[in-house]
Amino acid sequence: MSFGVLTLDNVMSFTPGLKAPNGFKNFSRPEEGFIWSTAKSCEISFPFDPGAAPPPAFCDLILDLDAFKVDGETEGQTIKVFLNGLRIGARFVDQRVTATLKIRSHILTRVDNLLVIDTPEAHSPSDFGDADKRTLGIKLFSIRLRRPTQ
Repeated sequence: MSFGVLTLDNVMSFTPGLKAPNGFKNFSRPEEGFIWSTAKSCEISFPFDPGAAPPPAFCDLILDLDAFKVDGETEGQTIKVFLNGLRIGARFVDQRVTATLKIRSHILTRVDNLLVIDTPEAHSPSDFGDADKRTLGIKLFSIRLRRPTQ
């Protein structure tokens, strides 16, 4: 499975597979409709194709995600999002959320873009008595770039 090129018209979502897509660092194998980050920081590298029309001054980066949490133990996690070295957002996630981050289009390049998501409060389910020893940060359902809405 390859991540491919992100445009202003497509959505990256996940189906079960044998390994994380190319360009994904510190992620597990895709599960049914999502992929887990498996460290306190994960990375997604991707090319961007703005299409024939000039890109707008701003665009929306949309992340459909949830955080690893254990009822009665952890309430959720703080996530910090960086694109090409610039911090573009941070929030506390305690349930599945569609996070829309407004970014300046000029920070996107055609070839090498790096999306970093930090989850400093990531834990292993084994810390809470589960057999799963992975460190889990976010549960990522999809990524999308779109022209901004008003």
